[in-house]
Formats: sequence, structure tokens, C-alpha cells
Amino acid sequence: MSSTFRAFLALGAVFGVSAAVASTPDGSTPSRETVCDGETGAAYGWCTAACEAIDCGDPNQHANDRACDNLQGKFLAKTGRDLPCLPLDYACEDAGLQVPEDYSSCELQPTDNQLACTPGDGSIVYCELEAWDLYEPSSKFCKPVECGPSLSCPDFSVKFKDTTVPETCKEAPKPTELACEDSGGFLIYCDTSTGKAAPELCRPTECRISGF
Repeated sequence: MSSTFRAFLALGAVFGVSAAVASTPDGSTPSRETVCDGETGAAYGWCTAACEAIDCGDPNQHANDRACDNLQGKFLAKTGRDLPCLPLDYACEDAGLQVPEDYSSCELQPTDNQLACTPGDGSIVYCELEAWDLYEPSSKFCKPVECGPSLSCPDFSVKFKDTTVPETCKEAPKPTELACEDSGGFLIYCDTSTGKAAPELCRPTECRISGF
């Protein structure tokens, strides 16, 4: 008997997953689902049980969250990855944190074994999943990371990334400045060192990038 099949039978005994179930909560039988086709061995067994038989992550999943957390933990320990059907974003809230809206400004992005969360003050922390007990997530396994401000230009302007500043504009923005366009079509640079971008923090340039 293969290890994959033994793992699946064990899960059936623990979580009540029966081979006789005609359809799963999402309306598709496991044989018609393909989300786990890229997995092998025991990882395939955990994935099939969670994503195809129980439908973890579905609003009508055929098990409680603890069962899905258990499968997620086993799959993560085996592969170093999340189950393809069960994102771990909810774990931020279980640890007393929040799911960040955006952390693209962080110089270092989280690894496959890290989860990005925020304490709610605008800062970003990366939580180590290998040390994180999925039953009782704790922020003690989370460390702050250096992230730049995720800011937009003031309302009167349109944001321009550094790469789109025309080569004809002789003056480049400082590292703490955001390149914007004012209502007259001129390039302006807005200081973001205070954590905000406001009209009074912007300085004009002589470079016109649109209009006449």
C-alpha cells in the first residue's frame, strides 16, 4: 500500500472523509479537480484531502477550521509551501495582527516560509511559519522589516515612477522624493520622508512632461 494512499485513509478516519462521498462542498468530485495534480507522495495525499475532499477554504467546507489547519501544517512541513487552496492570510488575525493591504515597497519580500502581516500602524512584519503553531499563532515569531512608504502623489497630480521621468528632465528626484505631475503638466518632486505626500511638501521643476 502506497504512503499516499495510507495518508489518505488516515485522514478519512480522523476527519470523516469518506470515499463514498458523491460530491464535495464546491460541487466537484475529487476525480474532477486538478489543483493537486502537481504534488506527489504524502503531499499529494494531504492536498487531495484538504483541497478536493474537504474543500478547505470554501465557504461550505466539509470540516471545521481546525481540521484544515492540521492539514495545512502537515503540507507546509512536507513541502515548505501553503496548500494551494488555503491561503494563510487569516492567520494574521488569529495572531492579533492584520492583513496588510500592500507591502510591495519592502526591499525584501517574504519567503515561502514567511507570512506578511501588520500590527495596524502601517509597519510590516514577516512571521516565520516553520516556528508558528498554526493552532495558536503568535506575533512573537514575527519580525519587523524595512519598508518604504507606500504613498501616492497629492490629489492634484498623477504619480510617475522614476523610470518614467523623461530623460530630457535634467534634475532627478532625491531618494525620499516621489515624482509627480502637477495640474499644469510640470514635473514636481514631493518629499515623503515624513511618511506622507502633500502639496506643501512638493517642489517644482522646470521640466514640462505634458500639455503645451
